Amino acid sequence: MSLLTEGLSRSQTYESIKKAIANKQFPLNITGLGAIHKAMMVAALSEQFQKTSLVITSEEAEAIKLTEDLNALGRNALFYPAREFSLRAIEYGSPEYEQQRLSVLSQLVFGECDCVVACIDAATQYTLPPETLKQYTLQLEDGKPLPVKDIPGALVAAGYERCEQIEGAGQFAVRGGIVDIFPAGAENPVRLELWGDTIDTLSEFDVLSQRRTNALKSITITPSSEHLVSDYGKLSEAIEKTAESLKGKASQAKEALLSDANRASLGILQNTDKYLSLLYPRLCTLMDYVPEALLWVS
Repeated sequence: MSLLTEGLSRSQTYESIKKAIANKQFPLNITGLGAIHKAMMVAALSEQFQKTSLVITSEEAEAIKLTEDLNALGRNALFYPAREFSLRAIEYGSPEYEQQRLSVLSQLVFGECDCVVACIDAATQYTLPPETLKQYTLQLEDGKPLPVKDIPGALVAAGYERCEQIEGAGQFAVRGGIVDIFPAGAENPVRLELWGDTIDTLSEFDVLSQRRTNALKSITITPSSEHLVSDYGKLSEAIEKTAESLKGKASQAKEALLSDANRASLGILQNTDKYLSLLYPRLCTLMDYVPEALLWVS
C-alpha cells in the first residue's frame, strides 16, 4: 500500500467510497474535489482495486493536466488525444494525433498502462476494434524468427508507407536484409538486420545519421492508421451501395460518393477515415478497450 492510499484510508468518506465501489453501487457522485484531489482519488482507488481507470474530462487541457498529476502520483497514465478527421480530398495530413491514439490503444490492449485520460470528444470518436488492432500488431524479438513471412506486406496492411529512406512515423524501408520501421507513436525508428527469416539484430537508430543507437530485446509494432483498408474492391462496393441508397436532399452527395467509389476500385482513395463505418463489422470507441475499467467523469 502506498503512502497515498494509506493516508486516504484513514478518511471515513474514502472508506465509504471504497465500500460502494466494492458493492458496485454505481453511479457515485463525489463533489468538492480540487484538481489534484481528483488525481489522488483516481490513483488511490485504481491501486486498491487493481483496475484500469478511464477518466473523461470536458476539455483537453484538463485531461493533459490530470495525466501529468496521475503520473506524478506514481500511476502509469496516458493521455488519449482527439483526432482531426479529413473529410475533404487532400494529398497529405499529419498523422501525429492518430498515431498517439493508436499507441494508447495498443498499451491498453496489452496491459501496459493503468490509467487513460481523455476529453469527451476523443473518448467518443470511433476507432478500429480491439481485435483488429491485435490482428495487425507485430511482436518482434531479437534472435527470433519473423512473425510473418512477408513483413513488407504485413506493414503495408497495417497502414505503413513504404519509402526509400524513412523520415517520420508510419514509414518503413527495405534494403536487402535490413528493414527500417518507424512505429506509430514511437520516438525513434527501429532497424531489423535479418539472417534469413530470423532477426539477427534489433535496435533503434538515428534518422539523420542512420546509425544504430540502443539495442532492443523486443518491440511491438502497432498499426499506423485507425482506418485500415484490407480490400479496396469491397470498400468501393460499400460506398457505391451507400450512394445508391440516398434519397431526397441527401442524394446531393451521390456524385461525390460515386467518385470515391471509383477511386477506391483503383486503390487510390485518400481520406478513408470518413468511411470508417464501412471498414469494420462494428463501430468501437475508447470504451471498448477498457470494458472493466473504473470510469470517472470529471
